[in-house]
Amino acid sequence: MRKIFSFLMLVLTLAMGCSEDNSTTSVNDSESFIFNEGTYLTPTIDSEGGVLTFGFKSNTSWNVIENEEWIEVEPASGDATATKFEVIVLKNESGDMRTAPITVAYGKKSIDIILTQYAELCAVNEIAYRTTTGEVITLNSFEGFGSTLIENTYADGYGKMRFEGNVKSIPAEAFSGCNTLSLIILPKNLESIGNSAFEGCTSLGSITLGDKVAEIGNSAFSKCRSLKSIDLGEGVTTIGTEAFYLCSQLESIAIPEGVKSLNDNTFYNCISLTSVSLAEGVESIGSHCFALCSALTAVEIPNSVTTIGNYAFTDCTELATATLGNGIESIGNNAFASCTALGNIALPESLKTIGNYAFSNCNSIYSLTIPTSVESIGNYAFFNSTALYSVDCLATTVPALGTYAFHKYHYDNSGESGEAGNIEELAYSPIGTIIYVPTDAVEAYKSADNWSDYTTYIKTK
Repeated sequence: MRKIFSFLMLVLTLAMGCSEDNSTTSVNDSESFIFNEGTYLTPTIDSEGGVLTFGFKSNTSWNVIENEEWIEVEPASGDATATKFEVIVLKNESGDMRTAPITVAYGKKSIDIILTQYAELCAVNEIAYRTTTGEVITLNSFEGFGSTLIENTYADGYGKMRFEGNVKSIPAEAFSGCNTLSLIILPKNLESIGNSAFEGCTSLGSITLGDKVAEIGNSAFSKCRSLKSIDLGEGVTTIGTEAFYLCSQLESIAIPEGVKSLNDNTFYNCISLTSVSLAEGVESIGSHCFALCSALTAVEIPNSVTTIGNYAFTDCTELATATLGNGIESIGNNAFASCTALGNIALPESLKTIGNYAFSNCNSIYSLTIPTSVESIGNYAFFNSTALYSVDCLATTVPALGTYAFHKYHYDNSGESGEAGNIEELAYSPIGTIIYVPTDAVEAYKSADNWSDYTTYIKTK
């Protein structure tokens, strides 16, 4: 009986031991930490840094381990109620691409994240990039880089093109139409970007050019509809025609002092552009350069500018302030046409010609002074600028005046149909602007061509 009892106790003890072991294993196996679907565990971030958010579900406590000064995690630990943590990455000013391991520990287990941050610029013989598909880019041209491409790979979240020697140029159309290109890091010694080099790269979000880049070709970044920011560097001297044409997400641009002219259509229809900085040194602003930049609210044109081209700022409907430098000699046809928010504007004493329709449909200009330097005012120059109450003409020598310069639309109801608004009944009449002129020039103004249309409104102060 005693032997049977001892045997039963032994069996019970073994059973209890197995039960305890199974219980421990069960607890360990049930601890879980699962990132949300689609989370990338080898993320990359550009040189400016930023915040990466990692969402997850967990049934246990956890903590994040990282040992780099340029990374901060918030929160760095938590329990099962937490649903996310953020990785805050500082700007990379080291000049080199850098990586860092980040470990998420929970229970006796862990998950590793490998973070890569791009440098502002690559090594002299490399181009780094990222695509939305995670695949290598097929170039449109292999000639013109200044060196031979020997390797094009894509791994760990980014692609890399490696050349035998220094990359000096991005040739014409090299990346044109590559709509999967979302990020590119260019080499330090790059000198030029060819015509249409990145035209139609619709996923490209930002780009930084080194200070040795001197030339940006025609249509170089045209139709890059996701491009929000670009750092031109300090070495740029030439920006080609339509260089940033239809970059609808571009928010700001700073033109360095080496640039002498802004060519035609350079920033045409950049509808998100709110800030433009023009350095002293720019001498001319081309035709349609900033046309349809409907978010632009203010522009300061430096004294070095002598010419504002035709349609340069036309339809910039939010442009409320335009400060014109003291070197401007001509304002082109339709230059500020339909800038409906543009308030009173000071015309510089250097100004000689005001083009046709230059300030037409500018319905917020209330008063204006035309300096003695002005020699001609074009046809329809202030047409339909219906708020224009007074103009102070300082010149004793009457400047040439085009037709309907201070007229507006009105509808003539005397037609046979008797219905106002028919296009055939559309007519012009003076706005009613009071035109102040020097006392000894009143008669000269009243008798001059086209000024005579405003005889009733010409007065002296």
